[in-house]
Amino acid sequence: MRGQLYAVVSGLFAALASLCGKYAMASSEAQDLCEATLMAFNYDEDATKKIDLLCDQYAVVLRVLFFGLMVGVNCIMWTTFTKALRFSSTSLEATITNTAANFFFTV
Repeated sequence: MRGQLYAVVSGLFAALASLCGKYAMASSEAQDLCEATLMAFNYDEDATKKIDLLCDQYAVVLRVLFFGLMVGVNCIMWTTFTKALRFSSTSLEATITNTAANFFFTV
């Protein structure tokens, strides 16, 4: 039971790492996220051009941040997956649970 819990947590972190990787590698995705976040806090329509300019300037910073998060979350994922392998009765059980959790959380 403990191994399955670690495998599910590992699958969650794998899905989060892939999300961070998507934002790190696709500049348009990071810029869209920046614009959507800033628009959520600012309802002024005149600020749209300022938000576009601000997100253009900080797109590289966001991508570097998401790259760092991707690496960090992958490290946590591998740590929890290793624990899942240790506490599971077979490695197949941990691997299948991890993969299923990854698919579930990715959806």
